[in-house]
Amino acid sequence: MSLRNRKRRIFAFLLMFILAFSTVCMNVQTAQTVEAAGKAKRVSLKKRSESVVIGGTTKIKVKNAAKGSKITYKSNKKAIAKVSKKGKVTGIKAGTAKISVVVKKGGSKKKLTYKVTVKKPELSTGNLSIGVGKSAALSVRNRPQSASYTWSSSNNNVA
Repeated sequence: MSLRNRKRRIFAFLLMFILAFSTVCMNVQTAQTVEAAGKAKRVSLKKRSESVVIGGTTKIKVKNAAKGSKITYKSNKKAIAKVSKKGKVTGIKAGTAKISVVVKKGGSKKKLTYKVTVKKPELSTGNLSIGVGKSAALSVRNRPQSASYTWSSSNNNVA
């Protein structure tokens, strides 16, 4: 084998080694980029606002919180809506309140806001006129699921 052929073989071997090495490095770097992109999901709320009735409840759901994150909740108007340590919001009286949701993990901290509107129950109609022998149905709008109502008349001779 001549010196020239040896140099060619060594050069070809080196090129093949460099090409294989760069391919492996590119795959490792791509895998790390994909893994980093998977972790880059932003923390957010499933819903940013909700309406409940007096006595009704809803649960604040946080999306993409890292495992082991500490989540705290605080109402700006506790007389309107209170919130538990686990994010359960209860309507107290009619109005609007903002719930601050803070997600902490390590040194990072994300503050989110959840708006809750508390509505009071009301009759489906304000005035009702019906003829003799006729009937009509009344219902309550914005009523809590667990509520029960008793109907009565101010004049039992009329209705």
